[in-house]
Amino acid sequence: MNEIDYFKDIIINIPEVSEWFNRKVVMRWWKAENRLYSIRSLDVEEKVKKVLTDFYKMDEIRDFKALKKLLTLQDIADLTGLTRQTVSKALKKLYSV
Repeated sequence: MNEIDYFKDIIINIPEVSEWFNRKVVMRWWKAENRLYSIRSLDVEEKVKKVLTDFYKMDEIRDFKALKKLLTLQDIADLTGLTRQTVSKALKKLYSV
């Protein structure tokens, strides 16, 4: 039995695993929908804030330098559908750099 067949078998035959798997799938789906909604509906600063709060508690990010150690501008740009330059400008506004 290969890995895929084994996984299918335990999902079908073990109710606890099936329930866990379904919760995980629904949670990931919800997160993806939430992020897509944010990308399409929020303004630039709000998009950046949303991504940051998805990954970190905002009080963990005390300044722009600390933030750059956590996520690169390109990471944030990729997650928000913005350019690095736009993300940089938004972060400077948010953190008054």
